[in-house]
Amino acid sequence: TEALEDGVVSEPEDVRQYAQLIRLETHRLAGMIDDLFEMSQINAGTLMLDVGPVAVDDVVRSAVDAVRPSAEQKGVRVEVDGRPSGTLAVGAAPELMRVLRNLLGNAVRHTPATGAVTVSVGSDAAEVWLRVEDSCGGISEHDLANVFEMGYRGTDARESGSAPQGAGMGLAIARGLLDAQSGSIDVHNHDTGCRFEIRLPAA
Repeated sequence: TEALEDGVVSEPEDVRQYAQLIRLETHRLAGMIDDLFEMSQINAGTLMLDVGPVAVDDVVRSAVDAVRPSAEQKGVRVEVDGRPSGTLAVGAAPELMRVLRNLLGNAVRHTPATGAVTVSVGSDAAEVWLRVEDSCGGISEHDLANVFEMGYRGTDARESGSAPQGAGMGLAIARGLLDAQSGSIDVHNHDTGCRFEIRLPAA
């Protein structure tokens, strides 16, 4: 903005690029402010969600569709393991969608080209679970113990977003949103990467 104001940048193409950068940074900052507000509600225990039966297959399909373009651009496959049709959980659909999109976005960003990200769904009489597995190579044991902490970014931050620098809130918010739905989230390493598992009460 100072360069534009001082007339240092005047060529139309340069002005366009600067305007685009301002727009992207403004969008990123607005998202961070929204995250901070939501995190304050979670910490204060004032977050109110519309909890009820959720069709898990609809949430999975929408979340996968949302990240597929960026995955295809990077050369990463996004797969759904099995047929989750008819699986019902007790939760809040918009917030569950947000958590799953965050996990998928992180997984795609950290999986190398030609790798795969897999979503799987299962249930028993008491719980429904969703798993997101990637090919990131795994997370260090130290980071595994801290990835859900507010502001923690570790040596290789796993937050989704248009900018590479995150504020370390994505996974903390995911945990808070699931806590508010009587759900949980956990992470473990597996053979080729890591596995995030969401659990919610079965409807």
